[in-house]
Amino acid sequence: KIAEAGAIPILVDLLKDSSPQTREHAAGALWNLAVNAENQEEITKEVSSNHNQELIISSLSSLKESCGWIQGFLKLINS
Repeated sequence: KIAEAGAIPILVDLLKDSSPQTREHAAGALWNLAVNAENQEEITKEVSSNHNQELIISSLSSLKESCGWIQGFLKLINS
């Protein structure tokens, strides 16, 4: 229901936030939503259509040392 309510684009935008904590929480929410295959498609579509895809990936990469699951999420959005 969260994805149906339009949360995925908002969460993807939060991946560009200046706060590492905000980026981490947004990525965590997206990771949880990615359990659903339809959500995975929408997440990858949103990230790839986002004009700042490199910034998003760079921001998440900087978090992966503190959050092991970020590596899996990066693989998802880079597929």
